[in-house]
Amino acid sequence: MEHSPIAIVTPSYRNDFEYVKDLSASLDRYCRVPFKHILIVPESDRSMFSVLQSANRIVMTKEAVLKRHGFFKLPLPKRLVIPGLIDRRFKEQWYKLGVGRLSGWVIQQLIKLAATEYTDAEVMVFVDSDVLLFRELTADDLYIDGALKLTQKPIHAGMTSHIEWHRNALKLVGAEDFKGDLFNYIGQLICWRRDVLQQLQQRITEVTGEDWIVALAKKRDISEYILYGVFVEAVLAAEQHRQVLDPAGLTCSYWTPDANFSAQAMAATVKPQHVALHIQSTIDMSLAKRKQTLDEVIRLQGVAS
Repeated sequence: MEHSPIAIVTPSYRNDFEYVKDLSASLDRYCRVPFKHILIVPESDRSMFSVLQSANRIVMTKEAVLKRHGFFKLPLPKRLVIPGLIDRRFKEQWYKLGVGRLSGWVIQQLIKLAATEYTDAEVMVFVDSDVLLFRELTADDLYIDGALKLTQKPIHAGMTSHIEWHRNALKLVGAEDFKGDLFNYIGQLICWRRDVLQQLQQRITEVTGEDWIVALAKKRDISEYILYGVFVEAVLAAEQHRQVLDPAGLTCSYWTPDANFSAQAMAATVKPQHVALHIQSTIDMSLAKRKQTLDEVIRLQGVAS
């Protein structure tokens, strides 16, 4: 178990290695809070990511985190090719007795929710691979009057998946009678408190009668960030647990279906409170173009790259 004032957690895999290299360099340059950066990757990718290890950074494997709970990765090939007949890629699949098969997407959520098992940091900051810090990140950016920020944005009627995740979260924490507004707590730089996460785990176990990780694995259709946020707001009452709801967020995340991604358009959405930039890795953009775009956004903000 890692010891650090804050733990920055980044689940990743080999396709995002170059993004993680840039993220790691930006954290080393701009993070002004003592931290330990924890990279969690498949066992098969460990050697690739090991070159990023440093005094502030370690590499762990998904298998090491989950094997204690009886989850194991199914030995499927990444790709099956029979010339002229089959060319099929296989997504990551896991299995647990009594639960069945699980996708990598569910497993990644469980790994975040199990963070109390691999770090004793009081604060955990979850940062996606494709995020880049471009301004200093200080304690003042993480807190408001001593309360840790928790990103919170409205959910509108068209966000059907988010509404379902919110409904499932309320069931899991035994707060189905909650009458407050629905909010989205998903983001790319999200702060959780250790004590709150522990209470969330205990609450799910009490409500479902099953070990929390088993209950979540069976539910499947969840969002880890919405689950945590709903628990903070619907069960704990955020202001009483040193976590303050923050509609602004710390990351400028820009997405457009237009292939002609504009650095100028993204730069126009950057706010003074933003310390990080995010271009979704699934956007059809070469690594060179992505770096060029981010460099241009940073230049337009008047920050030395």
